[in-house]
Amino acid sequence: MVDDAKATPEFPDEGIEISGPPAPLGRTALLIGLALAASTAICCLLRRDELPPETGTIKGRSTPMISDWSGRIERFLVKPGDAVNEGDPIAILVDEHLILEIDRLKREVADIQSALKQAERSADELLTQKLLMLDTEIVNLRSQPQGFALPPASAERIDALESERINAAHNVRESLGIGRIRRELVRATAARQFLQSRSLTITVPAPVTGSVRRLLRQPGERIVRGTPFLELADQNQPYLIVELPEPTAKRFALGDTIPLKFPGSRRSIGRVANMERIRRAEEEVAAAEEDSKQEPRVRMEIEPRDDDWPEIPLKTPVRVRTSHSDALSRRVH
Repeated sequence: MVDDAKATPEFPDEGIEISGPPAPLGRTALLIGLALAASTAICCLLRRDELPPETGTIKGRSTPMISDWSGRIERFLVKPGDAVNEGDPIAILVDEHLILEIDRLKREVADIQSALKQAERSADELLTQKLLMLDTEIVNLRSQPQGFALPPASAERIDALESERINAAHNVRESLGIGRIRRELVRATAARQFLQSRSLTITVPAPVTGSVRRLLRQPGERIVRGTPFLELADQNQPYLIVELPEPTAKRFALGDTIPLKFPGSRRSIGRVANMERIRRAEEEVAAAEEDSKQEPRVRMEIEPRDDDWPEIPLKTPVRVRTSHSDALSRRVH
């Protein structure tokens, strides 16, 4: 039988601290280094698809400006790149149709005046002849022997001739259409004066708010109604242009959505509408070949997804978050 006092307990009593020698310093540093390496690797795996944000520029869809008038372009009041608001004057046309119409009315008035003078001369000649004829007949009817009364028929005829003599001038003028000619002269003169009171130039207003993209005609050229003569970038039809390195652009496909950050911290969503590789000029290509580190770039066009972009001026910079898009979700899944 074993003595209880001499028996060795299987576990030490609670409260008794057992201390060992401290861990070597090298082993502690190694463990810390391994922990940091593992943390860094995990962060890299979690953020392997993140890229720095890019900055794009707001553009406007091209809108040709169609002339509602025919005329000659006297001058443009804007130049490519100028910002315009709806209703701003952008060009001045000379209304050549108005000039031609005034010239036509001037000729018409002159022709009517000439016709009136000719008709009045003819009326004077006819009236003279008519009055001479009437007077001669009246004198003959009254030439009766003294002491004899005029026959009743002669008296009635004389009364009729005298009445006709009174109205002879009016009847002759009406027969030659002088009254009608005078009315035409009044109408043509009023029309000419009305057109002459109008301005010969037309100030053409901008149909939309945006910026002038290019001039399609030159001052001095004649245009007809329905002719496009200027191209505007419409602020009401915005889209975004951003240039990306080619490796970044390859991560996206048409239709992918991309988060955007507008000035004032306003956020919205865009959709990839088009992508094309940028073709540099020959000088730039040569410089790029010398600099092997320069990557090819792709121009990406982004359009509103739900027409919820804020109203901002064209050429406004917008941040494009290329690390958060449908493209990355597609890669994960």
